[in-house]
Amino acid sequence: MRTDMDDKKITDYLDKNFDRLIKRSNELTPEDFFRTKWEDCEEVPIYNTYADISFLKRFSQEEKDLYLLKYSLKHLNSLVSYFCKNNNAEEIKNTLVMLTISRWVLYPEEQLCFGFFITYKYHKTFWASKPYVKPYTKQSFYIIELMKKLNLADDYFVYDDHPPVNPELQRVDIGLKKHPNHNLITLDHFVA
Repeated sequence: MRTDMDDKKITDYLDKNFDRLIKRSNELTPEDFFRTKWEDCEEVPIYNTYADISFLKRFSQEEKDLYLLKYSLKHLNSLVSYFCKNNNAEEIKNTLVMLTISRWVLYPEEQLCFGFFITYKYHKTFWASKPYVKPYTKQSFYIIELMKKLNLADDYFVYDDHPPVNPELQRVDIGLKKHPNHNLITLDHFVA
């Protein structure tokens, strides 16, 4: 951790910048994310350019990953809470919202890409495909280790996509195990 800032200053600094990052996006605030009725499924990145996350440049690569993961999981919880509060039981049980992490083939030369994925049960091809497998890659184990450092490993499912034909498409996917007020479909429903 950087020694030029104490823990409180780091937290305040990150809170302010991640909040600004979410608000600047036209698709990431809960209101905007769910206002758009995505056709089948959609994945919205937490940042679009490296300039968007330039506030992280003072941190080591592992710290960047840790902070992006921490704030992305926090935002995933916000998205799910908002959705469950504003939709009926039928819509809730037919929707999947999760965090995706991609761009592994370029890592660590380039920053990992964190995004928010949503799909609905009427997208039958996705729902029938069981596209996820239990963690088996170094990428998913790396994310699990970061989650342990955040004391969050027990709160989420972590899965790999089925082995992609193209390594550039490798993704690690994270979903809530249980949210106090939701019956949202969980990621474990899609594991082969």
